[in-house]
Amino acid sequence: MSPYSNVALIGASISTSRGGGNLGQSILKALLASRFNVTVLSRAESTTKFDPTVKLSRQDALVLAVGSASLDFQKEIIDIAVEVGVKRIIPSEFGSDLTNEATLKAVPVYQQKVDIMEYLKKAVASHPQTTWTSIVSGPFYDWALCGPPAFPAGKYKNQYIFISEYTICQNDIFAAVQQATGTTVSDWKVEHCDAEALRKKGYERVEKEDFYGLYDLIFAAHFQAGHGAEFSTIRKLENKAIRLEGEGESLLDCTKRVLSEI
Repeated sequence: MSPYSNVALIGASISTSRGGGNLGQSILKALLASRFNVTVLSRAESTTKFDPTVKLSRQDALVLAVGSASLDFQKEIIDIAVEVGVKRIIPSEFGSDLTNEATLKAVPVYQQKVDIMEYLKKAVASHPQTTWTSIVSGPFYDWALCGPPAFPAGKYKNQYIFISEYTICQNDIFAAVQQATGTTVSDWKVEHCDAEALRKKGYERVEKEDFYGLYDLIFAAHFQAGHGAEFSTIRKLENKAIRLEGEGESLLDCTKRVLSEI
C-alpha cells in the first residue's frame, strides 16, 4: 500500500490570473482517477468548481501547479508544508530541463523557477521528514496530461526525474498535421525561421515590454540544439518505472484529437 493517500493540489484553478497554471485541471482529474484523497487549495476569490469528491484531509503529498504569476507564492506554501510534515512536495516545474545552463541563458525568466527549487532544497534540508521530486517533462504537446501515472512513493526522493513521450521536431509536427488533415505541403504556406533569430526577436520584444516575446524565447530554446529539450537522448527516462510507456496517444492520434477540439 502506498504511504501516500492524501494529496493536496494548488493551482487547479482554470484562471491563470487566480494562480492556476495550464496543467492544474488535468492533474486534478488524474489524481481523482487514481483514487487519492484530494484536497484542492485555492485563493478566496477563485470561482472554479471542483469535483464533489474532493475533500479536506491531512496531507501526505503536495503538488504545486501554479502559473508563472504565482511562482513566488510557492515559498509561503513550502514553509507551511515542511512545518506540518508533508512527506513529498512536487514543485511547479513540469517543463524544461532547468539543470541545463544553456536553457537558463536562453530563457532568463526560468531563473525564478531555479530560485524556487533552491528554496525548496534548503527547506527540506532542515526538515528531513519532507522530501521533494521535480518532474522534467519537456513541453506538453497538447498542454494536457495523458493519464494518471503510478508514482512509486519510495523512489525519487530529493531528485529530478525525466519523462518524455515524444522527442520531435517541428517537421514531425507538420507531418502529423498533414496526415491528420489529409493535406500536403503544397496546401500550406511554410515559413522557415532560424532558432537563434527567433531568440533574438524574443529578447527585443521583451525589452519593449511585449511579453509575448517570452514565447519566442521558449520556443527557440526548445528547438535549438544544446538547450536541454533533447534530454531524452542524454538522460535516463523514468517512463517505464512510473508506467507511462504505452499509456499515451501516438503523435498522430494526439494531433487528430487536438485538431478536433479547435
